Amino acid sequence: MYFEMDEYYFYRIAQTQNITKASEEIHISQPALSKAVARLEKKLDCKLFFRNQKGVRLTPAGEVLFDGVRRSMEIMNQTVNQISRINYSDYGEINIGGGDDLFTYFMIPVIREYHSLYPNVIVKETLSSNSEQTIENLLQKQIDIGLLNRKMECDQLEFRKICELHEVVVVGERYAALAKLGNLEWGELTEFPILLHPRSTHTRKRFDDKMKEMGVQIKASLEVGSTPVMIQLALEGFGLAVVSKEIAQMDYRYERLTELPMSPPLKARDTFVAWNRERKMPSCFHNLIECIYQKIHKMEN
Repeated sequence: MYFEMDEYYFYRIAQTQNITKASEEIHISQPALSKAVARLEKKLDCKLFFRNQKGVRLTPAGEVLFDGVRRSMEIMNQTVNQISRINYSDYGEINIGGGDDLFTYFMIPVIREYHSLYPNVIVKETLSSNSEQTIENLLQKQIDIGLLNRKMECDQLEFRKICELHEVVVVGERYAALAKLGNLEWGELTEFPILLHPRSTHTRKRFDDKMKEMGVQIKASLEVGSTPVMIQLALEGFGLAVVSKEIAQMDYRYERLTELPMSPPLKARDTFVAWNRERKMPSCFHNLIECIYQKIHKMEN
């Protein structure tokens, strides 16, 4: 049913059963509401309200009109909500950039929850070789969210710490006996084949810097960009793998590995989520950021 403002004013009066109360709620003067009802009664050639000391009540004709306007209002509200979901919340596309390990460790649990709330939003993963490339993609607005092992001072980007990761040395059965020797110094690892992240990554650069501070030079026998692959290589005896414990533990095979006690243990490294402040984002993006904040809060507590 098509309706105009007079029908809407009638509807609000019928809801409250009081012209004064309806006037206060919709901020229209009482005389204006009375005139609207008079115009409508003249247009329909019938009486819509019975007046009494307490207010008004609907006539039989008024009840028919009220039911029709009510159904029209419900249809309009449903239509507006559907348009709102299409434009801002329930539909859209979000592109996330970063390394595969961080995406697996941090974003998969977030996306699982987010997708249950907003199943029509498409989340895409854009892998990059290092944090520098992810930052560049954010600055160029090629991705919406970045997962990083470092942050930088930049007014254009917003950074939020998500967690701390601890680098440990794990081995398969071939080298498991090393754990019985007690704490191992990092220099002792030079005698064995070592599996490390690629040199282009911030994780590897940080590891090399720590070794340099200790006066140790460790050369990688193999450079591997994926923690699951590194775990498989360690299990097959290719060497000692330096991995992020929190990420590696998500792999069901981790329990088959042995962690070597190292002295001193490496200091935890911070990881971050970031986005471009200057990029206009739909509500579906802000809803994902809210899910990320909730995940961060859970990890902090």
